[in-house]
Amino acid sequence: MLTEHLEYFSLTYKARSYAQAAKLVPMSLQGLIKSIRQLERHYGATLFTTDEHGVLVPTAYADELFSFCGKWEHNSRLLSNAFERIHALESHAIRLGACLGISGNLGQRFQSQLAARLPHIKLAYSEYNDMDCDSGLRLGNYDLAFTIAPYGQDFHTFEMFSDNFIFWVNRDNPLSEKVAGIELGDLESQNIALPGEGFKCFNLFIGGCAEQGIPVGQIFSTAEMFHIYNHALSNRGIGMGVQHLTNLAVFQHDEVVAIPFSGPPWAYGVSYLPAHSLNEMERMFLEYCIGFW
Repeated sequence: MLTEHLEYFSLTYKARSYAQAAKLVPMSLQGLIKSIRQLERHYGATLFTTDEHGVLVPTAYADELFSFCGKWEHNSRLLSNAFERIHALESHAIRLGACLGISGNLGQRFQSQLAARLPHIKLAYSEYNDMDCDSGLRLGNYDLAFTIAPYGQDFHTFEMFSDNFIFWVNRDNPLSEKVAGIELGDLESQNIALPGEGFKCFNLFIGGCAEQGIPVGQIFSTAEMFHIYNHALSNRGIGMGVQHLTNLAVFQHDEVVAIPFSGPPWAYGVSYLPAHSLNEMERMFLEYCIGFW
């Protein structure tokens, strides 16, 4: 039985519509219906009926098959991850996930020193936003991950680096006088540029304001730090940053000041799942990461 048949069935079950499922594939309506009919012939069971409004109604057979599909997809993912781990071991590679922004902070020195000290180790490197990186580690998509605080309580994490959040503020904005530091309450009515909902800083600032009943202005979301900085440079609002970025010339204009945030810092560490037994290569890499700074 082809994998595609089960995938098309799952889409149809969720959409309760052949036409809608066909659009999601995408494929022709006739092709999708033919795939469902092949499944029905294979199992000798009717998977869908139609109610008086023309809406598809899954049968008890479909309910059981959909449950099977969920388990099959999970087991297929586990098998793929297992094969990837075997391939990584054979090629002396570590599958490494990372939150966006960490590789830039580590810089080229991290890679060059790693190559000099541990030349037999290769990294299969993938970058994601904070939440997707955490999810990928839980799913076993990689062996180790550079994760952003607050770290998952279900991870073993060794913190590598910590730095203060700052807000870039145009000098024409009265908030630029808050040299002692910006607090959540100071964000009231401010237009704010920062990474979006997939990033933990979004929950720190926007979620924190919502919890405390602090109304903010417009939210501009982008993963590009230069665009966030330009939000303040053009005086369209304030932009969230991290202290170490202020050392770069591109973020040093006289019209903008960097004001520290008085709350929790931006921090990252190297994480792995407690159930994951580190091999010798991963232990050596972990020790290198912990001692890097």
